Amino acid sequence: MKKIFYYLLDFFKEHGSISLLLGFSIFLGLSFYVNYHIRPTSLSFQDWRSWPMLYGFYVLPYFVGVLGYALAFQKHDFWQKPEFWVLSAAILLVPTLNGNCSYYRDWGVFEINYFIRKVSFNLHSSVVYAGIPLAILLLYNHQPYSKTFFGCTAQNFDWLTYTLMMLIMLPLLWWASYRPDFLETYPRYLPSHAEPYWGVPAWLTVGAYELSYAIQFVALEIFFRGFIVFALSKFLGGGAIYPMVLVYAYIHFGKPMPEALGSIFGGLILGVVALRTGSVFGGMFIHIGVALGMEIFAFRQMPNSLF
Repeated sequence: MKKIFYYLLDFFKEHGSISLLLGFSIFLGLSFYVNYHIRPTSLSFQDWRSWPMLYGFYVLPYFVGVLGYALAFQKHDFWQKPEFWVLSAAILLVPTLNGNCSYYRDWGVFEINYFIRKVSFNLHSSVVYAGIPLAILLLYNHQPYSKTFFGCTAQNFDWLTYTLMMLIMLPLLWWASYRPDFLETYPRYLPSHAEPYWGVPAWLTVGAYELSYAIQFVALEIFFRGFIVFALSKFLGGGAIYPMVLVYAYIHFGKPMPEALGSIFGGLILGVVALRTGSVFGGMFIHIGVALGMEIFAFRQMPNSLF
């Protein structure tokens, strides 16, 4: 834990300023206010299903992050580089494609539609989150991350530190599981008609769903903490953390507010650690642990719990 504290301290000494952090805090505060207090209760701030509008939704936090850091630290040479614009377009395309998942359709058999849609969305997200970084890697060969696929390496990965972080978070997850807004969102999959239709126990379909859910977070960490941070650092250095965190917060606007707020701090910490160590394995470990922990605690609140 001490090591991570020093990583953060060094990051803010080199890439932080009071005015920059204040500006980002005001932007996020206004964004959260609009999403959770002004918008109609039945409509998520993120719930814009047309491609241009959803793309524009992510353009805002991304370029607030890029422009804010560029102005604060007088970095402007990257604006003239075509590779920056190609990279930015690819970064913004990923959450747009993920938000426009095409698997919400009838699969022909009513009993399994719900299960198939849920698993398909996770697999769709995994392909989108990891596929576009792979395409950019092949196109531009971003060294040195072509050898580790944007931080997929166990080098500098400290199991003890991340296990301790996970243990610290468990009481917070347990507390969150008693909130009504939490239980409206989790668990992400509930046993339904598929189990009797296939004649299988509920733990089997739930386990299959949770596996696809975990795979999604592996790909998500590759994209946010690996692809955005490492590829964009070629132009912004450590400042690449800021647009990553802002976009990451925005993808949580369909989730309960405490989770969305936590994504800011979690994204910042995991991004700084990934940039410092060159590995995204810590983020994968924490993200999967938190996600599955929320699922388990949510199931524990339900009658006839599987756990």
